Amino acid sequence: MARDSTQLLSSLGSDAAAVADSLESAGVRGEPADARQCALAVYFRAVMAGDPRVSGVRVFHDRLVIGSPGRLYTHRVGVPLPTSVRAFIGGFDARHYPGLLRPARGESDRSSPPRSDQAERSRPSVVP
Repeated sequence: MARDSTQLLSSLGSDAAAVADSLESAGVRGEPADARQCALAVYFRAVMAGDPRVSGVRVFHDRLVIGSPGRLYTHRVGVPLPTSVRAFIGGFDARHYPGLLRPARGESDRSSPPRSDQAERSRPSVVP
């Protein structure tokens, strides 16, 4: 699973703009600063939807964490992010890619500041 994820991450592009283009071409939309709902997490969940080994995906600043169901608890596989993807995440969280932003319910302006409830779900830098 880690090897497949590493290959998929590398195939997204060699710089942040190429990663953004790849995700936008795939029709992905996400929420900045949200480990479970950012554009990259949404993309990975869609790509891995048919894999029974995957129960969840979270994206941190430096790695992708894939949850895999276990008998007693969820196993986690951490996959380091390539430099291009790390740069994309920084730009996405700063709202530099408006074509990838999921509009909030009731909002039509994509340039609005983050909602206050996003602070609770913000992207942590360390896996809990």
